[in-house]
Amino acid sequence: MSVNLEHIFPMRNNIYILPYWVMDVLKRNGLKHIDVLNFAKLRPILSMNDLASIQACQSFGEDLTGMRDGISGSIVYEWYSSADDALKDSLRRQIEPLAADQALRDTVKERLNLGDYDRPRDSLFEVLALEDKAVGIVVYPGVFSGNTFDRQFDIVRALLRLLYVYEQPTDVTGTSLFRRYLDLLSSRKP
Repeated sequence: MSVNLEHIFPMRNNIYILPYWVMDVLKRNGLKHIDVLNFAKLRPILSMNDLASIQACQSFGEDLTGMRDGISGSIVYEWYSSADDALKDSLRRQIEPLAADQALRDTVKERLNLGDYDRPRDSLFEVLALEDKAVGIVVYPGVFSGNTFDRQFDIVRALLRLLYVYEQPTDVTGTSLFRRYLDLLSSRKP
């Protein structure tokens, strides 16, 4: 029996932040969550602004987890693997520059700040396994409101719970995400 080593432990290195409205569009179009990683499937159903918003969300990793290196910096690398040459050109010339624009990032963050601030903390985000390739953090309105410490603790804990399902515990405990969890746990007030 041979083991395919290509897909062992890729999830902890591929954590993406996904805006809720994009995931809603996928669902309405009968696509799976994993399809958010397939640019060829996204391009026909999402606007340039929505595509750039997905990439812009990757800049919120530190706000959401308190870590600079805990969240993948770019979903574009995933998209390149499913794009033909014309789509790659579109990514390079249109989407990447738009996503790098601070005004778009501010607009996306503002959109995620809108909403019901009295929502329970556990309904402000959702952690999804994107098959065995990646982890998605779907963020909902109000995710940046409230106590930063509580938000970071909840998100880091949810990420670890999912990773423990897919990866060896000893591998998970060696990650910067686990170290961040320990830091947050030691700082947590009873």
